[in-house]
Amino acid sequence: MVTVDELKAWLAATILFLVAVVLTGCATIRANIETQAKWQRMADEVTTANHVAPIPVRLVDGLNGQYRCRENVIALGTDATPWLLAHEIGHYVLAHGCTESLATEEAANSFAVQAMQVWGYSERDAVTRTVRILIDAQRRHVSIPAHAWCQEADDVLRRYPTPGVVLDGPCSTAAR
Repeated sequence: MVTVDELKAWLAATILFLVAVVLTGCATIRANIETQAKWQRMADEVTTANHVAPIPVRLVDGLNGQYRCRENVIALGTDATPWLLAHEIGHYVLAHGCTESLATEEAANSFAVQAMQVWGYSERDAVTRTVRILIDAQRRHVSIPAHAWCQEADDVLRRYPTPGVVLDGPCSTAAR
């Protein structure tokens, strides 16, 4: 038989547990709302600077990002980078629609350099980050249709010649 004191102790422990679960859930929801608002503000800055209508940014799990042309929304991973948001906004601003090709990817990369400058990056930093991300995708053997990482990095450097930024590692001239 359970005593009254045992029942009170169990009830108190249960209430504390439920309060902890609720508070943790509320903190997570609040963090997601704040993250969503941050990404949306950044997207709005770029669309405003380019004189186009805003596009909704929706958070999804992971690192990925995608301009969902049919829904007219950017799905952005909760662990994504500003560069990825800039790249996906590029597809939208440049009106790529649902076309996936190396040419549209190269144009979105170039746009990402410009978008990052709206957020305060220097051209050099934006180019460097873009080239590094593309080389890293090649190094990690990321396979996404329409992408040719080394070619894309080379294209960025053709569009934005930046002293000291070179193709290295898996994208060096000798490696290709």
